Formats: sequence, structure tokens, C-alpha cells
Amino acid sequence: MPQTESAIRESLDLTIPGELHLIGSVRRFLINVLRTLEVSEATRDEVGLVLTELCNNSIEHGARDEKHPLSIRLEWSKSDLSLRISGHHRAGVDAAKLQDAFHSAKIGEDKFSERGRGLFLVATLMDDVRVAADSRNGLVVETVRYLDARHGRDGRRST
Repeated sequence: MPQTESAIRESLDLTIPGELHLIGSVRRFLINVLRTLEVSEATRDEVGLVLTELCNNSIEHGARDEKHPLSIRLEWSKSDLSLRISGHHRAGVDAAKLQDAFHSAKIGEDKFSERGRGLFLVATLMDDVRVAADSRNGLVVETVRYLDARHGRDGRRST
């Protein structure tokens, strides 16, 4: 059965060493991809910020070098885009607890604490955030941003 235009999904996968100095280059690359897809400037900037926060957190909590790379996947259709970051994490970082932390951040708990503002930004800027355990002793954080008016966002440039 052929897919409708809005159901067609495309993706881009990147794997980078867990090194902070690479994140800016990856963010600029991602923003240029979104520009090519005619995603609005505001949405591009917000998704770039989310990428930065998630990569920084992954590196801080375990994916610190070429032995523990970060996997980044951008997937999109006409109606939404998703950004998935996966990487190795130190013992004690639990998927269920992190999912709860994103939920608490979304409803505004602890948004003025000294730590955790990145969770608040990610939860606020994206429409959905899911956390799961990774089979390689890591975590996967997948975020979704809707790009159509049905979901209250208009991430595409008007023509």
C-alpha cells in the first residue's frame, strides 16, 4: 500500500564521539538540514537548542569519548520531526526516573533550581519526550515536534 505524502518519513543518522567541542558543529549542521526542509527559523533554533541540551547531558552523564559515542537521529515527515539521542550512561541513571524528571519539568516543577533547567527547556520546546533504556548500557531520549496546525504548532514557513 503506498504511503500518503504526510506519512512519508525520512531520516538522517549521525554518530559522534562524546566530545563537547563537536556539539556546535552538529547543531549548525542540523539547523542547515532543517533550513533545507523549509522549517521555520524559530523551530530550527528551538530544535538546535534541544540537540545541544541533550548532547551535553549525554556527555556529562557518561558518553564522554570515542569509546562511548553519541548516536543522533533526525527523522521527519510533513507533519512532525523527531530528534533521538542515544548514548552510554553511568550507573545510576535510570530511564524511568529521567522520564519522570521530564514530566515534572513539563509541568513547571523545579524550573528555577540550579540544575535541571535543560530538562525544562527540552520538555517545553518539544511536544513529546520519551526516555527508554538502550541495549548497550545507555539511554535513548526521543523528542517530537509537531509541524502542523492540527497540533498547535506551525513549524513550516508559510508559502
